[in-house]
Amino acid sequence: MISRDALKRPGQTAQVEGTWAERARATINAVDQGLPPDATLQQRILAVDAAYPFIRRAHYPYQVWCRVRRNYLSKFGYVPQNAARGPLLRIMEGKSR
Repeated sequence: MISRDALKRPGQTAQVEGTWAERARATINAVDQGLPPDATLQQRILAVDAAYPFIRRAHYPYQVWCRVRRNYLSKFGYVPQNAARGPLLRIMEGKSR
């Protein structure tokens, strides 16, 4: 039986260690340092997506990647397409809740 801790950590290799989130953050930080300071949001999205470090875009590692990616890109004005509308927009649309 696989332990819970084994699920939290990726397969250990000689090069990279840490949790899925630590590996994702390290990858995104390396991409960020390679981008020019005046890079647009679209350039950042393309660069981060191209640097996906895990084998498949599926299951828990991909969920962690998406969360870390969203947190990084939100610093530059990124708004997810499925983001909930705030209360002001709901009032403006005529919906109280």
